[in-house]
Amino acid sequence: KIQEAFAEVGGGKLKYVINSHWHLDHTSGNKVFGINVPIIAHTYTREKLMSGHKYSNGRVLPPFPQKALPRITFEDSLSLHFNGEEIKLFHVKYWQTRGDIIVYFTKSKVVYAGDYIRTHQFPHASIEEGRDVEKYAVSLDNLIRSLPPDIKIISSHEPLSTMKNLRDTHRMIVETTDIVRQRILAGKSLDVIKEEDLPEKYQSWHTIYATAKDWIELIYRCLTREESSKLVSAQSRNFSDLNKKAQKESAFFPFTSLFIGFHIFY
Repeated sequence: KIQEAFAEVGGGKLKYVINSHWHLDHTSGNKVFGINVPIIAHTYTREKLMSGHKYSNGRVLPPFPQKALPRITFEDSLSLHFNGEEIKLFHVKYWQTRGDIIVYFTKSKVVYAGDYIRTHQFPHASIEEGRDVEKYAVSLDNLIRSLPPDIKIISSHEPLSTMKNLRDTHRMIVETTDIVRQRILAGKSLDVIKEEDLPEKYQSWHTIYATAKDWIELIYRCLTREESSKLVSAQSRNFSDLNKKAQKESAFFPFTSLFIGFHIFY
């Protein structure tokens, strides 16, 4: 189907494939395209596909064959140049996987975000790979500060999004995280916090993939996996403080360069 769609938008010789992260719904095409086309991904994505993965439900993702592995990898950032446009690939942290990347078409003002950004539903993920809801909020704020206001955002499982959608998502994450934090500090258990649910204004984010109670539990587990002192200190800390600290750690720049002719990503 991807090959047919590719032909419909002009065809031509495929030069590169970009994996946004290692999950199978984003990498299964590697076994087809990787035969003749170099695949670009974060270093962690290649390592994960080489080693395979056992999910918490017992399902196993076997190691990928050599032909299906990314051949070009990077740690922080990479630039591609073609059609008169610089396309920036950069590593984003603290959510989905340890190897997520975002693809930014600087001239077209389009971002492909894989599964990293969800603007029409509660974010959903396990905490197996070091996810941190507070640092994720900081990462999204860094994106908001770094992208133009008229940016168009393409996420893998959602309609086209705008900067307003991204700002609304960031606000929801900050506010709901604070709600759960305050309930934890009040000594409430996860079951009680879930029973109390979130205020009505957040219920529109509910989907079959991530309900409000799922989101509450994810926040709870992110906040409680470290010492309780983190929760107490968070009361006197706001996200602008976190942003200042995180901006020093941000790996947006500099970008190295690689010249190509055509590419596809998924």
